[in-house]
Amino acid sequence: MAYPSSPDASGGTGRRLPVGSRAVNYAAFAALAVTTWLGYQFLWGLLFIWWIAPSLRTGRAFLVAEVNRHEDAFLFWLIVILFAAFGVLMVGADAFPALGNYV
Repeated sequence: MAYPSSPDASGGTGRRLPVGSRAVNYAAFAALAVTTWLGYQFLWGLLFIWWIAPSLRTGRAFLVAEVNRHEDAFLFWLIVILFAAFGVLMVGADAFPALGNYV
């Protein structure tokens, strides 16, 4: 399976991300870098939660390599649950820092 900007079987470049999407990616990268440097985890948590929607919509998840829901449903759902758990834990860690003493 070719990624959006990788060459496909016909030698073309496939579809490219629109310029607006590129700007959003650069802004997200900067925001993630700054909030991580400041010691906040909530933005990473929101990103994990954000990744759930396209995974459920397309039936594909990415961990180290692409996992297809129809080919490996068990691993696909484990990844989706992992993303949800990481998202909730990271948002919760910043929203309720006192709970860190009990976990």
